[in-house]
Amino acid sequence: MRVIVVRSEGDRVRLAVSDKSRSKPIPQRPDGDMETGRGLLIIEAVAHEWGVDYRRWGKVVWVDLLAEGA
Repeated sequence: MRVIVVRSEGDRVRLAVSDKSRSKPIPQRPDGDMETGRGLLIIEAVAHEWGVDYRRWGKVVWVDLLAEGA
């Protein structure tokens, strides 16, 4: 797994996580006691935009956050 943080366009910060899996990330609705399955729910709550880019070796899940200030 690899994590990348880039200040892209003037008001955006892009976070990206890559892995070797090609399975489609699907937001889940975990039970209150579950310790996993909340990552995409958090991303959907704070993201300006997010998506998946598939590669020959796996995938990159990215999220654009709006940055305030300079």
